Amino acid sequence: MTISGIVDQLLLSQNLPQFSQDLLEAVKSQGASSMFSSHIKAEDIPCMIMLDLACCGCKSWETCSSMLNMANKRLNGEGNTRHVHLGDSSKDAVKSSKHEVQLKGMMGFLDQLTKLHTQGTTEGMAPQGKVEGSTMYVKQSANQCLTSAALPLDLTSFQLYFAAVMDLDKGVEGVEKALENAARLERKAAFSGKKKVKLKPVTHSSMKLLMTHHKQLVPVAGLQAYFLRDQNMSSNTNYLFTLYNHVKQLAFLVAECESIETVDPRGNYFKMLQEGPTQILGKLMFGKKMPPTRLEVVAKKMKLNLTRVIVKNCCPDIPCRYPVAGVMQGK
Repeated sequence: MTISGIVDQLLLSQNLPQFSQDLLEAVKSQGASSMFSSHIKAEDIPCMIMLDLACCGCKSWETCSSMLNMANKRLNGEGNTRHVHLGDSSKDAVKSSKHEVQLKGMMGFLDQLTKLHTQGTTEGMAPQGKVEGSTMYVKQSANQCLTSAALPLDLTSFQLYFAAVMDLDKGVEGVEKALENAARLERKAAFSGKKKVKLKPVTHSSMKLLMTHHKQLVPVAGLQAYFLRDQNMSSNTNYLFTLYNHVKQLAFLVAECESIETVDPRGNYFKMLQEGPTQILGKLMFGKKMPPTRLEVVAKKMKLNLTRVIVKNCCPDIPCRYPVAGVMQGK
């Protein structure tokens, strides 16, 4: 049996989760034209379940695509007058307001995710011969797009970002070829005994093109992720997981300093954020007398400057001006 068949069988169950009666009555009291009445409908529960499965349970592009198609068919099935056609969300948002963002709801998010999933692949955007080198942008599941936080979720923004990356790749490739040719000519000149070789301006033009791409692409806000992301380590792009590892390291470090053999795995490591890493490391260094070499290892993993931690904890803050009470007493 296919995945779609299994999901259809599960949705025939009478025990599907439902909206609470209090919520439905509150939405009904808002009126038919209210924002909540258009987003919260009992008949949309099967579509919401499919969308949740597509975002959380489907790890491959194929299964995610199947689940999104099922959700759209269920939403636009026979007898259903509602259609998922919201136009270009990015343009609509600019027209309505530059600061106000409208609530998409389930229908809007499904439409946005479907467009990104079906049209946001690189086969139709990359020039021939470049798709193989850009496989990290091809056919990612909704789960990968949502948890990696590396690519835009809006189709228009994604296409602009991908075009920017392709231009950047082209510029880097041109500079590399120019430098290789220049080095080859220099080696040839050294072998032939010539003192000086007249180089073509291709190196300067290639570098100028690369700098032009950099200048144009900075507003796209994709260069930082493009340069700093390690393709062999997906955890670098999972910000919540990285934060969890940081607070977990702090919790184990505090337990080690207090001679606690084991840390309760059910504990909430995020409680470490009540003070902050700078204050915690300072207390361990000056209050608990933990060796700086041990703290330096943890600080390096968390990308903290241990010198700044020391200065912050042992040097008093210098006020920018005298307190108001002191000025009044002086008078």
